[in-house]
Parts: sequence; structure tokens; C-alpha cells
Amino acid sequence: MSRPKKLCAMLGILAAVCGATLILLQIEERQEKIKNSGKVILRISEEAVTSLPWEYEGTTLAFHKEETWLYDGDEAFPVSENKIKSC
Repeated sequence: MSRPKKLCAMLGILAAVCGATLILLQIEERQEKIKNSGKVILRISEEAVTSLPWEYEGTTLAFHKEETWLYDGDEAFPVSENKIKSC
């Protein structure tokens, strides 16, 4: 491959990398604006929620509501109603 062709190929690669970087920066900036906007994205009434499962670092936690909130792993485990309601 001649020197001008190599130079054009390298400039093309550089342009593609710069374009991808700009796109990723714009996406990240948009996500940060959404995160810091303070707007409510989803609102669900407290009465409509009957279970709360989630996974964090490979650990799954799950709660369900009968008359009070109970931990699925051990229903005798004390669950703070106020903590659940503040989620």
C-alpha cells in the first residue's frame, strides 16, 4: 500500500473514532441531564405495589405485601414499613 493510501486510511479511522466519541459523549450528557432533572419518570400508587424484588451484585432480595411487608427469604425477618414506603 502506498504512503498516501495509508495516510487516507489512518485519517478515516481517526475520523470514525472521533465521531464515535462525540456520539458517546452526547448520549452520556443526555443521560446525565435526565438523571439530574428531578422529574418523575414513573409514578405508581402505593396500594398497587404488592411485591418488590431486585438484584444487587449477585444478591437477590424480594419482599411481598400481605397485611404487612414480609421478606421472601424469611417471613419472620423484621421489615421496616417506613423503609419500604420510602423506596
